[in-house]
Amino acid sequence: MVYKLLICVALLIDQPKFYAHSMTEETMLAFASAWSRLDLEAVMDFFTEDCVYQASVGIEPGCTYTGKTAVRQGIEQMMHHDLGSESRVHNLCIVGERGFWEWTYRFANGDLVKGCDLFEFHGNQIRVKNAFRKTRG
Repeated sequence: MVYKLLICVALLIDQPKFYAHSMTEETMLAFASAWSRLDLEAVMDFFTEDCVYQASVGIEPGCTYTGKTAVRQGIEQMMHHDLGSESRVHNLCIVGERGFWEWTYRFANGDLVKGCDLFEFHGNQIRVKNAFRKTRG
């Protein structure tokens, strides 16, 4: 847990201002719930119009989607990619305009996929979601 504290402190140092309607843990957990339910409409309500989604799989490596229409397409593809899994988030940390969480997907066949997301917020909405995934080598 020390690493989480250190990362939160590092994020805080880089935060010169706070919005009156800053991101909250409650809002992020509602976002996680919508994602887990595969509720694309609800998920998209959490994003700004100028959002960016950097998926954890793709040709870059990963794949970057910019703007709400493209982000919607990217998230829909990722939901299809992880179909049949149960997702959980943990170790959520929000500091001003930035945050992160770790996540786990468990598939019916027993496969386990772990990763984390780095976020940038604008007020109480997600402007950037940058996902990282651990892979077997």
